[in-house]
Amino acid sequence: MSFLEYLLRLTAWPMTPPVLYGPFHLLAAFGGSAAAIWAAWLFSPKDHPNTNTRIHQQKFDRIMLISGVILLIGELYKQLMNFYVVNDHVYDWWIFPFQLCSLPMYLCPLLIMIHNEKRHRILCTFLLDFNMMGAVATFIDPSGIFHPYWMLTLHGILWHLMLIFVGFVIIFSHEADLTTRGFLRTLPLFAFFCLAAEVLNGILHRFSAANLFYISPWEMSTQLLFGDIDRILGRPIGILLYILAMAAGAWLIHNVARKITAVCLTAKSL
Repeated sequence: MSFLEYLLRLTAWPMTPPVLYGPFHLLAAFGGSAAAIWAAWLFSPKDHPNTNTRIHQQKFDRIMLISGVILLIGELYKQLMNFYVVNDHVYDWWIFPFQLCSLPMYLCPLLIMIHNEKRHRILCTFLLDFNMMGAVATFIDPSGIFHPYWMLTLHGILWHLMLIFVGFVIIFSHEADLTTRGFLRTLPLFAFFCLAAEVLNGILHRFSAANLFYISPWEMSTQLLFGDIDRILGRPIGILLYILAMAAGAWLIHNVARKITAVCLTAKSL
């Protein structure tokens, strides 16, 4: 046994997976979200970017970079823990890190290298709309993040709370384009990531089960409600409806964020 594996096994504390909508689930979802929003308010540069663009941008990009690094460290732990402990030295392609909720690990650090204001705002809007939607959806159906190990369960909870933190930092920092056009500009990016996920699904299908973005045509959906849709209407229609549902959920988040921003601006002017 390597020293790394020894350390990982020291953290392999078993647990009974929490009951859906039980006290643990509700505390993690509501208490954790409240803490994430408070932390976002505490750390985000709340001055409008137009007041001091350079300093504001530096503060914001630094927070995104740190958030991305934290997510990367968490993902490395998850991958190693699954490989060495959970699956006994066999890699599980099902957890290949390219789900919708994995994207902030790649996109948050990328923001510091994007100096074009329009592209920067599109990426921030995408992170707000689609990735916070993914976090909310996960807390509605957290079966995929509740594991028989404490550390993996806590990883899943903290990961999605980080997405809420990132989303509210973007809201409080006024870095997203919350117009209808702003949302429409994120759709080509969403389509690109869906296409990339489907290409990877086709490649990884040759090795093992994989369902990136939950849209693999070779795997039935494990998502709440959409598994039933697959069985009744067939997988192709299920995939189409799932993609449309993700876009609709992101549009809902976009509008909620616009209302939160309006409330914040009104409160600040009083």
